[in-house]
Amino acid sequence: MAPDAGRRVRVGRVEGALAALATAALLCLATGDYRVAAKAVMEAGVHRAAVAPFAGYLSEAPVRAGDLVRGGQVLAVLDDRELRPGEKFADADLIGCPVRITVGKKTLEDGRVDVLVRAGRSEERVAAESVAAHVKEVL
Repeated sequence: MAPDAGRRVRVGRVEGALAALATAALLCLATGDYRVAAKAVMEAGVHRAAVAPFAGYLSEAPVRAGDLVRGGQVLAVLDDRELRPGEKFADADLIGCPVRITVGKKTLEDGRVDVLVRAGRSEERVAAESVAAHVKEVL
């Protein structure tokens, strides 16, 4: 082995170590944008519920759960016609209401309401305080 060979190996190791150290320092101290693409949903921290102080059926609901609304905007129109519930249910089906919420004497005693989802014709009895969350989930 030539007398220079040992020195070259040590110089090569030192250069390699310095290069690794410089790379590590660059990775730790460098700044820049790092972006990740992903689907996301942003929800408000405060939820509001619109409650009618009297019994009735919705005849029109131009606003859906999660829509942005302005002050004074119509959220829903109650059906106050003097008809039997079955007739109002039939009209709701004809109009195409996606969800029907029925509050009756028996369900009200239990603190629950009936929620009918039109798409699958599935009806569930849901706690009155969680109706808004349930409707948002099924829509």
